[in-house]
Amino acid sequence: MKKTLIQNGVLVTGSSARKGDLLLGNGRILSCDFHGEILEDTEVYNAQGGYVLPAFIELHAHGGGGHDFVDGTQEAFSGALQAHLSHGVTLLCPTLVSCEWENVQRFLGMMHDFSSPFMGKAHLEGPFLSPQMCGAQNMSCIIPPSRRHIDELKEHAAVLSCITAAPEVDGVMELACALSPLGVQFSIGHSEASADTVRKAADAGFSRITHLYSATSRRFKIGSYVTGAIEETALIDDRFTVELIGDGHHVCKESLLLTEKCKGIDHTCLVSDAMRAAGSSEDGESYLGEIKEENRVILEDGVAKLPDRSSFAGSMAAGDMMVQALCGPRYQLPLPEIAHMMSAVPARLLGLEQKRGQIKEGMDAEITVLDEHYRTQAVFSQGKKVYEV
Repeated sequence: MKKTLIQNGVLVTGSSARKGDLLLGNGRILSCDFHGEILEDTEVYNAQGGYVLPAFIELHAHGGGGHDFVDGTQEAFSGALQAHLSHGVTLLCPTLVSCEWENVQRFLGMMHDFSSPFMGKAHLEGPFLSPQMCGAQNMSCIIPPSRRHIDELKEHAAVLSCITAAPEVDGVMELACALSPLGVQFSIGHSEASADTVRKAADAGFSRITHLYSATSRRFKIGSYVTGAIEETALIDDRFTVELIGDGHHVCKESLLLTEKCKGIDHTCLVSDAMRAAGSSEDGESYLGEIKEENRVILEDGVAKLPDRSSFAGSMAAGDMMVQALCGPRYQLPLPEIAHMMSAVPARLLGLEQKRGQIKEGMDAEITVLDEHYRTQAVFSQGKKVYEV
């Protein structure tokens, strides 16, 4: 059995970071504190004092490297996954923006046909959203689910991880009740639901909140009475795990710290919400979803925006770029907390907590090595080096 030894690194394990050597073999982590003679069949990687983390797991990314999963091609899928791999992500759930139903069908067909060790199951962010909370998504594509939609999605349940939907929209609760027993998770997003509707959604199988504070309702008045909404309920209802976009633009420091205080890091998941320009830092133009004029966005200040700058339009971040933002001077979050919310929490949501998300003996050898500036230097998947600068 050929082994790999990652030497001279700072191992980010649980709530701590400590120096240590990591031994990998047979696709697993064999030792988190290796000492002794290095055998001839062992490949040695020198981390040069960098951080050795569990590889990142991305639950919400629409594309990257100039590709979007809505393109529905082998090239788009391969290119987007490779772009995120180069930023430390070894498992990604391809995420679809609201689009014409024919594109949803093509996307789901590709989920069946395309094979990659770095691809998880699909995440549909729409089209069953609230038109009033569509954000940067194309309003003309937003629809309520019909019986036909429900039946077709049931046929694709095997490749579906999660559906983001607005529970107040007609037919959405029926959709959740039909697909939840098949293993599909449901997340509230792009919604103006009241607190009462959010609680009913939890009863119907909703367990996640999509990018909290971005297109999620907050307390409002009915007549002279104030009622709670998604944001308040998400923070106090233990049935929900919440997504936060970790690009350093979508969520202010105070909201991030409030979420951590209310939910704890075990129920807070960092996602990129990456669009096709993710991985780039250059200003210019791109598209959120299909390449057509109505989906054009501008790239400015490290984030995608609608042309009128009225809303962000997805993130340009991926993997290590979120670490750089959140470990930086604005947020100053501890690296072990960030790693937990980018690896252990998404692993649990995917039912992989016994295999991925931690540096621990016996776990799958999915490892990302970052330098002192939190830039990806190397990535190991199933114990094999799959990326190196």
